Amino acid sequence: MTDELIKFGAVIIATILTATVGILLYFLKKKDDELNLVKNKISDEKYKTYFDIISLFFDLLKENKGVGKVVQSDLVARYIDIKKNLLLLGSDEVIRKYTEFDKNMVEYEENKDISKISHWLELFILIRKDSGNPKTKLTKDDILKSIMATEKDYKDIKALIQKRK
Repeated sequence: MTDELIKFGAVIIATILTATVGILLYFLKKKDDELNLVKNKISDEKYKTYFDIISLFFDLLKENKGVGKVVQSDLVARYIDIKKNLLLLGSDEVIRKYTEFDKNMVEYEENKDISKISHWLELFILIRKDSGNPKTKLTKDDILKSIMATEKDYKDIKALIQKRK
């Protein structure tokens, strides 16, 4: 009878432990899913902020080419929104690079000087690294080539950047 009682107790203990482990695994999985959902939302917001930075640059580039118009108040508002989101979501390197030239960004007339593109190119590389390409081999020169419409535009901007150094 004692052996049967020990076996019965062992079965009960094993059942209780199995149920406890199952319940704990369920709650851990639920918490992990919630955490992944939050991480994905943050990641989506970070990519949107990075997209806004790149869009700001291209809007300024279009205006410089005479293809678009950027309103000063709109530019400042966009800049502030980007900075706010970066402080919450951006990597340290991207935040530092973005704020490194913030005075130039707020002063619209300074933005019209396309030779300041070098700052943007450095920022684009950091954004690429923080967006899933940590080992990117692209250089400022590669990005500049991809942005410029023609080889002549590329060489002209490259000369302006060299002259500003």
